[in-house]
Amino acid sequence: MKYGTSSNREEASMKYAVWYFWDGLGFLYRNGLIDEDTMYSLNSAGGITYMWKKFGSVIQEIRTRYNMPQLGVDMEYLAEEHRKMLVKRGYDPEPPEELGKYIPDQ
Repeated sequence: MKYGTSSNREEASMKYAVWYFWDGLGFLYRNGLIDEDTMYSLNSAGGITYMWKKFGSVIQEIRTRYNMPQLGVDMEYLAEEHRKMLVKRGYDPEPPEELGKYIPDQ
């Protein structure tokens, strides 16, 4: 209910727009239209890693529940590839917990 389109259509539209953005980048990367260094530069802050950690299970459930087996497959691919890029460069592939939280000014 929390992530479905019927509870808040505007929020769902924004969420799907972001998911499709990452899915599109994943498609381009998977098909060799973006090289690894460019992909890493576009995502050096780790947005895909955070997004997949936060929404991966939701997307996987939507695939099953609504018979949308292709939803986010390239996003998932990109998240895994980005993890490999981080490890290769000597960085921790896990996004910090604080990344998705609001921390008020002190």
